[in-house]
Amino acid sequence: MAVIINAERLKKAEDKQKGDASVQVDYYMKQTEVLDNACGVIACLHAILNNVSADKINLEADSILHKFLEDVKSKTPEERATALENNEAFQNAHSSSASQG
Repeated sequence: MAVIINAERLKKAEDKQKGDASVQVDYYMKQTEVLDNACGVIACLHAILNNVSADKINLEADSILHKFLEDVKSKTPEERATALENNEAFQNAHSSSASQG
């Protein structure tokens, strides 16, 4: 299960210091300066990729998300962010969807 709340925060620097690294999840990535305005996308990625399993979410083998997950499974949260920054297929799909409104 995932709940996403998207709200503007006025104390951004303070918020970035919060968090609990001891909480174990299957998938986590950092939000970088390049991805600074991608908090909704990153929240959706966390919600989806932490729920990939036979009885929850099944990603099609040739989908952008499946390929991305396979590419970053063994990477650090920082490396995953860099991989998303450089993922042209994801960028193209995002641009196409965003242009539709």
